[in-house]
Amino acid sequence: MTHKGTRELQELPTSTDAFVWLRLYQVEMDGLIPRADGSRCGGHHADRCCR
Repeated sequence: MTHKGTRELQELPTSTDAFVWLRLYQVEMDGLIPRADGSRCGGHHADRCCR
């Protein structure tokens, strides 16, 4: 994760289950949520994420 103000990177604890559920959600939503060109992200702030 990157802090919004300082842009400092911070590791976040997570579980294997969280990644499984995230991937299932991504597959389910594929094609339903528009992506910005060249972005791995989507949604409201796609123009400024993943850079």
